[in-house]
Amino acid sequence: MSGPRKKRSGLAANRGLVAAAIIFLAALAAYGVSGFGSTGSGGGTPSPAASPLFPLRTGQVSGFQVKYQDSILTVARDQKTPTVWVYSVCPKASPGCPTQTADSVQTVALLTQILALAPATTLYGAPAGMTAYGLDTPTTGELLVRNTSNKTVDLWIGGKDPNSVAYYMRRVNTTTVWSVTAASVDQILGAVAAPPKPLPSPSLVPLPSPSPSAAAQPGAPAPSPS
Repeated sequence: MSGPRKKRSGLAANRGLVAAAIIFLAALAAYGVSGFGSTGSGGGTPSPAASPLFPLRTGQVSGFQVKYQDSILTVARDQKTPTVWVYSVCPKASPGCPTQTADSVQTVALLTQILALAPATTLYGAPAGMTAYGLDTPTTGELLVRNTSNKTVDLWIGGKDPNSVAYYMRRVNTTTVWSVTAASVDQILGAVAAPPKPLPSPSLVPLPSPSPSAAAQPGAPAPSPS
């Protein structure tokens, strides 16, 4: 009886080794596909994921500009009180007009919109040429964001795509063209006509004084019933 039992135990051990080997080879194959498949010669290099055009947080920004049509909206932190923002809307021909205090809530909301811009598609090397995208010059507008180290990111806004749902954009002195949702860009450009100025304080309207005829006369007889 010991002979058959030894044979069966040996077969069971062999089956266990085979199963372990199969699991190991399957895991190795899976690792090869997931770890190296994207860089193989057959698959090519994947395009980078969409990232913000302005890689900054609001606390890292010292000021920004929105240039649209013939005007420039300039918003900056107050030099003495960094939590306070000031703004100006000036003609492009004379950009140094006086500033005034901005509404901080509206300012941060506008800045957040600018920093949240992200490309829908990326065209490396501008294959059709900058003129085809309206980016040989900033034909529609321009966005500039300056960080607290006084470094500026300058983004040009060109023409729209064939479906008019996105603007072509690029950074100055680069050849990469992005398409960015037109609705988001139009909201930002609209701030030139509607800057973040403080809302007017509500004024108290005095209540009208009651006329003497309407006031009750003490001791006056009550009207007799008809």
